[in-house]
Amino acid sequence: MALNYLLGGSESVPWRFNESAKRFRDKADEAEQLAMVAHTASRRDTLLKIAESYRLTAEQMEQSSVNVTKRDKNSN
Repeated sequence: MALNYLLGGSESVPWRFNESAKRFRDKADEAEQLAMVAHTASRRDTLLKIAESYRLTAEQMEQSSVNVTKRDKNSN
């Protein structure tokens, strides 16, 4: 995605970042659901950490989308 942006294909980059963020949020939701039915505390803790990691990644993707959009607007 970043290479595509550098090569001039920036129109689709914010959209792709948003799509990726949505996928990571969906994965976080799934990990939280699995944590609710986990049989052991260690598995539950691990799944909740995974969910947190997915959410942080989604936030980073969304921030990247905002940064690319701002950069595109400022360059015009």
